[in-house]
Amino acid sequence: YGELGKSEYTKGIMNDIFHEIFETMHKAGYSTHYQSAQGYIDVFYSKLLPSTGEHRSSMLQDIQAKRRTEIDALNGAVVELAKQHNVKTPVNEVITSLIKFIEGGYL
Repeated sequence: YGELGKSEYTKGIMNDIFHEIFETMHKAGYSTHYQSAQGYIDVFYSKLLPSTGEHRSSMLQDIQAKRRTEIDALNGAVVELAKQHNVKTPVNEVITSLIKFIEGGYL
């Protein structure tokens, strides 16, 4: 995980994902102890991500083992909830589609 925070490209993707999640949560009436996406992002990069540099996510492990991932329960769930509340989630949609493409054995 931690390596993802070293690239401006992946940071941009992650930031967009977080903003889409927070907008979806807000529109759906959910809350968290983080007041905003930016508040979470600040904690994510300063406290949560640094210690995970050598971690391999369960999704990566599933992909490497050619197993189905939990994408539908993560980004896919955000996409579905967002649709119910007319929130656009283009980054979560693309991430979900790309993982499903990989799961299908196309890559």
